[in-house]
Amino acid sequence: MRVWVVATVVCSSLLAIGSTAALLFWSQPDSGVRGWLTYEGGPFPAAFDHYREPGSVVAYAQDGSEAATESFDHGEGFTLRLSPGTYRLQPSSGEAQCPELTVDVHRDEYSIVPIVCGVV
Repeated sequence: MRVWVVATVVCSSLLAIGSTAALLFWSQPDSGVRGWLTYEGGPFPAAFDHYREPGSVVAYAQDGSEAATESFDHGEGFTLRLSPGTYRLQPSSGEAQCPELTVDVHRDEYSIVPIVCGVV
């Protein structure tokens, strides 16, 4: 009889923990920004090798607060999970000149953002 009571309490506790985890999972936005970074310009193709460095993208909310950030290796893309809204993206990669972008994120969608950084 005691084993059954303990098992019931343990199962009830695990159910509560599982429900909390599920609630946290479902409360995360299923929207955001996906993209990649490419290079343009430069005196000759070999110059691009100097700029093919890891990159990063920071998303700022309309109030100026940092909403998300991600670093990525050369040749990889990025994904930022963001709630619906308008964000300012600040990409960077080594000494390349990357433009600041504004993007609108819609509910249940990922906006695709190719970033072209200039090589001087």
